Amino acid sequence: LGHQFLQHVERTRVLLFLVDATDEEPEAALTTLRGELKGYSETLADKPALVALTKADLFPPGEESPARARLGEGTHFISSHTRHGVAPLVADLFRLVQEARTEEEHG
Repeated sequence: LGHQFLQHVERTRVLLFLVDATDEEPEAALTTLRGELKGYSETLADKPALVALTKADLFPPGEESPARARLGEGTHFISSHTRHGVAPLVADLFRLVQEARTEEEHG
């Protein structure tokens, strides 16, 4: 990741990792992203974060990516095309931002 981008990301309270649900190895993609952050800044790597698997619209209705279970509880399954799963993701992001803001103010 570019240093200019990472400098911008440092100013955020919460991170959202978007991982392609059709990727053969979504765990590896997420590990790479987290590793890049950690290599740049431990503080950045320790920020609260959510994971969203994208391209849910490419799966048959009612079927989820097997990667969701492998990436762990709390992983969202979304489609920017159909907006499937976006509302719960936004709600969780809002909650995390509020928690981080409260912690900043009292921490």
